[in-house]
Amino acid sequence: MRWSSHMNRNYYLLLSFLLTLYGWLGKVAAQSNGLPQPEIITQRQGLSQGFISSIVQDRQGFIWVGTLDGLSRYDGAEFKIFQPAIILEIKTDAQGRLWTRNERDLDRFDPTTETFFRFTQQPFYLKHFKREPIQCFLVDNRNRLWLGFGTEGLVCIDLRTNRFRRFRHQPGNSHSISHSSVSDIVQDRQGRIWLATRRGLDRFDESGNRFIHSNSAGATPNALPDSAIRGLYVRPDGDLLIVTQSHLTIQQSRTGDLKSVKLPKPSAEKVLGFSSDHQGNDYVVMDGLYRFNDKTGFRLLADSSGIRACRGVYVDRSDVLWVATNGAGIRKYNLRSGLFQGAPYRMGFSADLLTRILELPVSELPPGLARADAYNFRYTYDRQGNLWFSVGNSSVYRLDFQTKKCRAVPMPPLPPDDQADRPVLLTTDPAGKIWLARHLSAWRYDEAGSRWEPLPFTIRPNDDRQRQSLQFVVDQQAIWVITGSNGLFRTDLKTGQSRHYTHHPGDSTSLSRNNLTCIFADPLDANRLWIGTYGSGLNRFDKRTGQSQWLTMKNGLPNNVVYTAIPDRRGFLWIATNQGLCRLNRQTLQTRIYTHEDGLLADEFNRFHFLQLPDDRIALGGLEGITAFDPGKLREDTYQPPVQITAIQINNRPLLPGELTQNRTVSRVDQLDLKHDQNFITVNFAAMQYNRRSKIRFRYQLTGLDPDWIVTERPTAVYTDLRPGDYTLKLNASNTSGIWSQHVRTLTLTIHRPWWTSWWALTAYGLLLIGIGYGVVRAYLNRIQMRQSMELRQKEAEQLRMVDEMKSRFFANITHEFRTPITLIMTPAEQLMARFREPQDQQRLTTITRSANQLLDLVNQFLDLSKLEAGALKAEESRGNLREFIGAIVQSFQFQAEARGVDLRFFPENSAEEYWFDAGKLERIVFNLIANALKFTKTGGEIDCRLGQTHSGKVVFTIRDSGIGISADHLPHIFDRFYQVEDSSSGLSEPKQQGGTGIGLALVKELVELQGGEIRVQSTLGTGTEFTVELPYRTAVPLAVPTPEVSVVAEETDEVNHLLIVEDNQELATYIAETFTDSYRIFRASNGAEGLALALEKMPDLIISDVLMPVMNGYSLVRELKKDVRISHIPVILLTAKSAFESRMEGLATGANDYVTKPFHVEELRLRVRNQLELQRKLREWIRASLINPDSPVTDPENETSEPFLEILYPILEKNLDNSMFGVEELCQQMRMSRMSIYRKMKALTGLSTNEVIRNYRLKRAVYYLRQGLTSSETAYQVGFDSPAYFTKCFRELYQMTPTEFVAKGGIA
Repeated sequence: MRWSSHMNRNYYLLLSFLLTLYGWLGKVAAQSNGLPQPEIITQRQGLSQGFISSIVQDRQGFIWVGTLDGLSRYDGAEFKIFQPAIILEIKTDAQGRLWTRNERDLDRFDPTTETFFRFTQQPFYLKHFKREPIQCFLVDNRNRLWLGFGTEGLVCIDLRTNRFRRFRHQPGNSHSISHSSVSDIVQDRQGRIWLATRRGLDRFDESGNRFIHSNSAGATPNALPDSAIRGLYVRPDGDLLIVTQSHLTIQQSRTGDLKSVKLPKPSAEKVLGFSSDHQGNDYVVMDGLYRFNDKTGFRLLADSSGIRACRGVYVDRSDVLWVATNGAGIRKYNLRSGLFQGAPYRMGFSADLLTRILELPVSELPPGLARADAYNFRYTYDRQGNLWFSVGNSSVYRLDFQTKKCRAVPMPPLPPDDQADRPVLLTTDPAGKIWLARHLSAWRYDEAGSRWEPLPFTIRPNDDRQRQSLQFVVDQQAIWVITGSNGLFRTDLKTGQSRHYTHHPGDSTSLSRNNLTCIFADPLDANRLWIGTYGSGLNRFDKRTGQSQWLTMKNGLPNNVVYTAIPDRRGFLWIATNQGLCRLNRQTLQTRIYTHEDGLLADEFNRFHFLQLPDDRIALGGLEGITAFDPGKLREDTYQPPVQITAIQINNRPLLPGELTQNRTVSRVDQLDLKHDQNFITVNFAAMQYNRRSKIRFRYQLTGLDPDWIVTERPTAVYTDLRPGDYTLKLNASNTSGIWSQHVRTLTLTIHRPWWTSWWALTAYGLLLIGIGYGVVRAYLNRIQMRQSMELRQKEAEQLRMVDEMKSRFFANITHEFRTPITLIMTPAEQLMARFREPQDQQRLTTITRSANQLLDLVNQFLDLSKLEAGALKAEESRGNLREFIGAIVQSFQFQAEARGVDLRFFPENSAEEYWFDAGKLERIVFNLIANALKFTKTGGEIDCRLGQTHSGKVVFTIRDSGIGISADHLPHIFDRFYQVEDSSSGLSEPKQQGGTGIGLALVKELVELQGGEIRVQSTLGTGTEFTVELPYRTAVPLAVPTPEVSVVAEETDEVNHLLIVEDNQELATYIAETFTDSYRIFRASNGAEGLALALEKMPDLIISDVLMPVMNGYSLVRELKKDVRISHIPVILLTAKSAFESRMEGLATGANDYVTKPFHVEELRLRVRNQLELQRKLREWIRASLINPDSPVTDPENETSEPFLEILYPILEKNLDNSMFGVEELCQQMRMSRMSIYRKMKALTGLSTNEVIRNYRLKRAVYYLRQGLTSSETAYQVGFDSPAYFTKCFRELYQMTPTEFVAKGGIA
């Protein structure tokens, strides 16, 4: 493409120059750091201090770190810290011990016992060497310690005998050390000792006890370039590295030849660290971190600013580079992750791909490429290997890799309605011809005529015009096209016929999803396609059968969003996802996952951000940049990590070095002898591999208990309650490729038997059993002798027991049998009283009802006695006002007392207001005592009932009458069952009329004793009787009364139910509120008027209301609630002390949903509230379902529910069904309700908003018209939608299908 003006050409040249300069600077910056992203280890990960002086790895594989705060051991998960002193250097000896140095002291640390030995504080050392500063040291393979001092030369100490030799420079002696200042000491693989002194390099000759000096600079052709040595290092292959002021010299171990390489810049200080990896690279720390290779030379990896004053370096056995810093902790680099190359974005995916990956000059970039949408990038290759690509701007380009030239290829004529933002799809058929597709059209490129030949038919049906074609492949028979939401299409190249493949729920052989992201042909199987989906994994599609095999996270994929599935030449598929890159074996379907820990720039990739080069290299674009790699160079991890024990717990207590471990640390323990009660064992272990720790798996097995290995992600083995015996615990780990290591750590466990299972204990048990057997035989013989005498007594007792049981069963059965005829007497009598109003009829019917109630009471007493006798009656406490409770019972006898001319009085004396008591049993006690007193008190008499409290806190109820009294002879027997006083001497003048059944007082006594109380009686014949009942009722603690009217006691969420409590007694209201604080939001009101206002304001889910209240009582509140259509749906539970039948009927008649009598049980009230809320929820679900279910047509809305609000709502909606302007505001006007009130009412009844109710009603009515044969558009206008497209969208959201699909299925949703 040419630019039209000279100014544009100048602008383009300037832009090209700037981009070229920017790309060159980026390459230089990228080359300055050849390390992968580091893992940073600081105090947050458990490091004791940020200044790191030295890092080594011991024989077992642990990493040891020296800091200014002591020594730390790292197992890959946590640090174990030892703090003797400041550490400047760590080295290991041949025995596996650690030697640590600071400026003046040298310590030896034994990892087996985890103890320090202060070597320089020993008497012999202080005697001969005092406190001379140590510059360097070495423990050689002959267990000798070499010390280099700043001015006192060199010392060699035999650690077995403490004998030593000192070497100093002797002027005139050419075989003495070259200088008394020694800066470094090493030992090569031949056992030779090499020294770096201020004057050069020395080698110690053991045979001649002399030093051989290397040639100084310029002495011979094989001399060192200069004599200022900065450091010595012995490579793994035995070669000696010598760093001088300006050169690095390699002395070959076999020939002794020297090879010098000039340093990047002169080194003025001592080299701080050397190390080597398994690829033959050496790492040197000078003024920065350098990588040196014999072939490539030096490469600066990081300067002092890049790795904050690098202090040391170490490469462990798993090729992890550990870099010690001055105050910034440790930088850990995985040297095996360099197989992935990352390139962060600079200009965008398309431009960076061409310039940085394909190395295309910036001047050859197509105009506007940096601004193009990278999601439209598509490419293919022709037979000559040229790259054809497009970025969706109606242009196609061809790149020649040899000439690095990119030229535009003219596009074919596009349809008039073509959109410029659509991607240009490219592919190559098996014959090598280039194909181009745009939306529904396709062309094939004629190379001979340099023109595009159009396909005579569309690649997808015309009715699918709204969806874009995303990617396609062409084989010898057909074109295969994927879409973003409508599945896969196959179009026959000969006939043009299309076949559609989509996801079918329930069919596991269909596509797993209709949202497709990529399609690739399998180069090794012409009948196989690999199709990625957005959220449902990968599909292995068979062209012959049209069936798919689903591959998801269950099959090993890292994520179910698949952006790319590129097949390579080696039989693998490379799958880019949201959570990493997956390599899939196309035959075995085995997977291997790569993440940022393996070197990926980021774990999340993008759609259509990929390129596969002709040489099989792959470039993938993600959120942060491009990751490029060669699949053929990726290798499996072959490292075999050893496994070490890091901690042992016995009975949840850490195992420390001691007698049990033979004074060794747990990492060195191989066997444990444990007591029988030391059988709860926890073993923590670690794999000694420090790269990609998250990919390492662990397993363990306890032979003698576990039949097989137990695989775990957490390296911890836990065994509880192990039986005595011998066990072997085997611990193992995999490497980062999932290959189990051949190194298995074992721990032998012996759990000894307890003393009571030893042989002498078993012998004692045997003798004891013999003695017991003898005693049993003797006892058996005695028992036979006594059996005859005991059988007679047993038979007598059995007969008495059977008679007692028969009596109890008789009373229980007869009382139950009485209930049915009593009910048949009472119920018709009550109905007749309501029908016959004549006084004479009323008197007779009242007599029948009263007698039936007395008979029912007698039956209930018999039933209580039978329950008491069977032990089935239990005391059940509830909280209540004892004065009001007993006062109400006394008040219920007032009419009867007045009718008999008896003065019945109640005196509540000093007692608390509320107690915990059994209301049912107390009511029976008080009822029987008052009824008994009334029965035997003549006209004009008095009955006093008193309620008080003793000093000990017991409740005392006394009833004293002025009746006929009881003689002293009968007093001891009045509480016996069925005892009656019938003779005239008792004081009963009319025994036939006054006598009872003899069970009332007996029941009272047993009920009092059941509650832990006692009853006493005093009586004088002719004067009266006094009954005293003492009950140990607990005083109820007064509840705090909150000052605000509305108290929020639970966090308000959409799931919390709102309760309104209307109660004038603040203490009782607080108690009820605290009962529901766990899962309810509470509102409070002190009378009915306040409750009604709060109900309108807060719209609670349920109301609990008292009946007797000031201003407005509970009955009036219920009537007002039910009259108001806005709040008529709220259920109401009335709570009152009125337990009479008439009171309950009045409450329920006003519209109350439930009725609870005081005092009540807390659990009963909670269950009643829960049941009412559950009924409301089920009603709401039913109404909501009726609005959604298409199989329940709204032909007669008025009959669908009895809810008054809906009876008004549905006709209004039906009347305005075809009015598209009818909405919430119009509905509020016709309902004469505010917008907020109608919204709350809708939410309470249906769980839907007002808009959703109107829309769902229209859609439900639409089902009726669709079934009547109307088209989708006609139906849309008929039910008030002014846009058929919006109607289709709403219909699909509600019924999961379009109106057309609904009709096609016969009107079945």
